[in-house]
Amino acid sequence: MADDDLNGKFCYFHRDLSHGSYGSDVTCLQQYLKHQGFLCEEPSGFFGPTTVTAVTRWQVANHLYPPTGLYEFTSRGLYAKKNNLPSAEELLALEVQAQGGIRTCIDVVCMDADGGEFCQIACLK
Repeated sequence: MADDDLNGKFCYFHRDLSHGSYGSDVTCLQQYLKHQGFLCEEPSGFFGPTTVTAVTRWQVANHLYPPTGLYEFTSRGLYAKKNNLPSAEELLALEVQAQGGIRTCIDVVCMDADGGEFCQIACLK
C-alpha cells in the first residue's frame, strides 16, 4: 500500500461527519489528521471525542471559525482544495453532466483561509 493511501491525502467525503459517524470516510479522515499531527490515536473508523478534538484543532490551525469539531461543508471544501482534489459536490456535478441529466445546481461561494474564494456546487434532485 502506498504512503499516500495511509496518510489520508486522497479521501472522498460525500457527507458531513460528526460525533457518532462511522465508516471508511471517518477512517480516512483520521489517517489524514494523524499524518498532519492533530490525532495521536490509531484510526478506528469511529468519530468519537478524540476525533472531535482533532478536527477542532485542524479547523483552528486552518483558520476555520468558529471551530465546531464537525467535519462539514466548509471543512470538506478546504480539505479538497489543500489536497488538489475535486470536492464531492464538484464530482456530483460532473457525474450529472456526463449522464446528461437535468438538475438544478447552484454555486456557493466560500471564503478560503487565506482570503481567496473557491466555489462549491450543490445540486437538487
